[in-house]
Amino acid sequence: MRIRKRGNILDLIVMAVIAVVLIAAARRIVTGVGRFYEMGYSLVSQKALDSEGQGKTITIEVTPGMTVTQVGDLLESESLIASSRVFVFQERMSSFSGMIQPGTYEISSEMTTDQILQVLSGQAPADE
Repeated sequence: MRIRKRGNILDLIVMAVIAVVLIAAARRIVTGVGRFYEMGYSLVSQKALDSEGQGKTITIEVTPGMTVTQVGDLLESESLIASSRVFVFQERMSSFSGMIQPGTYEISSEMTTDQILQVLSGQAPADE
C-alpha cells in the first residue's frame, strides 16, 4: 500500500511540474506573438511619434560612415522615433534604402519614417 501512495504522489508532482512548464511555455508564446504583431504593425503603419502641433524639432548630424542602425539609435535617443529597430526595417523596405547622406538636418517628431528618410536622403522638397 505504501508503494502505491508514493507512486500516486510522485505522479501528482510530475503532472504539476508538466502543467507549470506548459503554462510558462504558453505565456511565452502569447507574449512573443504580441511583440511580433506590434513590430509588424509599426513597420507598416508609418505613424509619427507625436501628433501634429505636439512634437518637437531637433537638429541632428549624420556623420560620414554612420550606419542605418546608428542613425536610428540617434533618432531614438533624441525621442524623434519610437524604435531604432523598427526604423532600420522601415529604411530597408522604403524607396530611400541606402540613400541616407551625411549632413545636418532638422527632424521633427511629427514626421513619419518616410518623411524622415526623405529628409536624410536629401530628397525633401525645398519648402519643407
